[in-house]
Amino acid sequence: MEKLIEDLLLRLEQQKCNVENTVNDVEPNTNNALVFLNAGKIIAYDFAINELRRMLQYYNENKGNMNVKK
Repeated sequence: MEKLIEDLLLRLEQQKCNVENTVNDVEPNTNNALVFLNAGKIIAYDFAINELRRMLQYYNENKGNMNVKK
């Protein structure tokens, strides 16, 4: 599971970078709807990446406690 999340994080970060490059290619000071759409995508990627990192950290911190039945 840990490896899958790490791979997903890498793919999301790459996709975010691609979207950022698209935004940077647009001429500044234009009221382009594509820029606003991509800005929303960047925020969504950031949120997903941060949540996955948080889950991975939680998983790593609690590895020893996962098999304990209550």
